[in-house]
Amino acid sequence: MPKTCSELRRRNLHGPTMGTRWSVTCDVAADIDEPPLAGALAMAVQEVDAQMSPWRPDSDLNRLNQAPPGPG
Repeated sequence: MPKTCSELRRRNLHGPTMGTRWSVTCDVAADIDEPPLAGALAMAVQEVDAQMSPWRPDSDLNRLNQAPPGPG
């Protein structure tokens, strides 16, 4: 059953990424354990960073940009 507004609490979670910071504001049930939620969000942001970062030499984006042209 969905939670009512009175059963939710607003949380602001944040962390570093790509030379700046990510932040999320969400309403969660009062019994939600915040550290695992924040950890899951951080892992999702790190996955995007590993794929798309122009600053990380090992990112998928930089490896694609450094690949020789032509059929792969």
